[in-house]
Amino acid sequence: MKLSLIRKPSTLTQYESEAPFPDQIFKSAAQIGSYKSGDSTFYSLIENYANSFDFRTLFQVFDRMKRERRVFMEKNFILVFRANWKAHLPEKAIELFGRMVNEFHCTRIVRSFNSVLNVVIQEGLFHRALEFYDCVVGGKTSISPIVLSFNLIIKAMCKLGLVDRAIEMFREMPTQKCEPDVFTYCTRMDGLCKEDRIDKAVLLLDEMQIEGCFPCSVTFNVLINGLCKKGDMARVTKLVDNMFLKGCVPNEVTYNTIINGLSLKGKLDTAVSLLERMVASKCVPNGVT
Repeated sequence: MKLSLIRKPSTLTQYESEAPFPDQIFKSAAQIGSYKSGDSTFYSLIENYANSFDFRTLFQVFDRMKRERRVFMEKNFILVFRANWKAHLPEKAIELFGRMVNEFHCTRIVRSFNSVLNVVIQEGLFHRALEFYDCVVGGKTSISPIVLSFNLIIKAMCKLGLVDRAIEMFREMPTQKCEPDVFTYCTRMDGLCKEDRIDKAVLLLDEMQIEGCFPCSVTFNVLINGLCKKGDMARVTKLVDNMFLKGCVPNEVTYNTIINGLSLKGKLDTAVSLLERMVASKCVPNGVT
C-alpha cells in the first residue's frame, strides 16, 4: 500500500555496493523460528549507524538484509526514525514509513506511526503532521490511533490555533476506545489559554476529575500561566489553594510563573514574599526566578 502523501521512494542504487562487513560476524547465533543467525548483529549495526547518523552505511545494511531475505522488524525502523528526528530529517522518516510494507515487507503498527508523527511535530511541521495523520488513519491502513496518537495530533492542532478542531478530535477519542489522559487535557488547556479562552480551560479542570483523570503540577501550571498573563492574580491564588488540596506540590515553574505575574502587576512585595516562601519550601530559585 502506497501513501499518496509520501513522495516516491528513492531507489537504493547508491547503496548497492556491499557493505564492508566480514561474513563471520553474522554467523554466531543459532536459528530459532523466524530468527536467523546474525539477526542480532544486523540490529546492532543498524543501531550503531543510526546513532552516528551514517545513513549511507545504514542502508547498505538494509540492502544486505533484503538480499539475504532477512525478516525486517519494526524495531529496526524505530531506530532510523529516532535518528531522523535527531538529524532534523522529517521527510526522510515519512518516506521510509511509506516503504516499510512493499519494499521491506514489514508490518506497520501504531508504534512506528507515532514515531514518525512525533518526528514531524518536533520539527514544527504541524500542517504536514495533520496531512500525514489523515493519510494514514483515514487511508486504507490497519493502523488505529491510540492515546499517544491523539495527544500528538491535538498538540499539532493547538499549535496551529485550530483549538475547535482539537476539541472535536478530543471528543472522538472514546469512539476509538481511547480515554484522554492528563497530557490530553493539559494540551487542550494550553491551546484554550493561548486563544484567550481561559474560562473554558479552567472548566476542564473539573471535567477531567469527573472523568477520573486527576491533575498534576503541569496541569495547574498551564492554568496558572494563562491566568497570570491575564493579570488575574486573585484566581491564581484560588488555583494554588486548589493545587495543595489535590496534593500537587508547586514546583519552580509554578513559583516562577506567579512571581513573574506579580511583578508585571507591580506587586513586588508580594513577589518577594513568595520568593521567600519558595526558598523555605526547599524549592531552589533558578535564573528565570
